Amino acid sequence: MNTLEIIEEMNANPALVEELRALLLPRALLELPQTIVAISERYDEASEQHR
Repeated sequence: MNTLEIIEEMNANPALVEELRALLLPRALLELPQTIVAISERYDEASEQHR
């Protein structure tokens, strides 16, 4: 299987993209969006308390 075939297969099957991400990226990086949301929510709560 060549690179183009791999890319075509991944485009046809998004679950493969998620599996590849999980294999290549560290867990902390994969969890970063949720971490940013949590920090933002805590910041908003703290801002409201100081008003």
